Amino acid sequence: MRTMASAISSTVLVGLAVGLACGAEVPPVFPGSDRIFADLDSILPSSGPVLLVFFSIECAVCWDDLFEMSWFCAKNELDIPVAGVAAAGGEALHDFLGKFGSRLPVVADPQRRIFRRYNVPMDPFKIILVDGRVVYRDDPYRSFFERREAAKLCLKTIASR
Repeated sequence: MRTMASAISSTVLVGLAVGLACGAEVPPVFPGSDRIFADLDSILPSSGPVLLVFFSIECAVCWDDLFEMSWFCAKNELDIPVAGVAAAGGEALHDFLGKFGSRLPVVADPQRRIFRRYNVPMDPFKIILVDGRVVYRDDPYRSFFERREAAKLCLKTIASR
């Protein structure tokens, strides 16, 4: 348990360092926040790729996935924005992001409407859009680590084009 907590803490610290580089410049929805948004269209780029990480604030593996993917894109200098879609909203999400110092843009989706729109079966789950079209989605029958590596390979392939 201590090893997992250390790994998550390390990932969170890296996420703190990278968050600004992956943040979005759009108006916030939550008072006092510059990173929580009401709808996905507010943060999607008009063209090009974006990685969406669907997560729950109660799920430590989800946090790790969100921050790890952000760190991966920054470390590899991939010009691909990362955004979270949280199955939470309001003050709970605001407190969560504040606790970890995350600057990543996150869409509050407490009714899971965006989850349903993209047929997201679980948390965490990654989808990569290019020009609004889904080009990658996690395979729920693969292990967590296999899904993560498949998403990283797809991101590198997209960035190399």
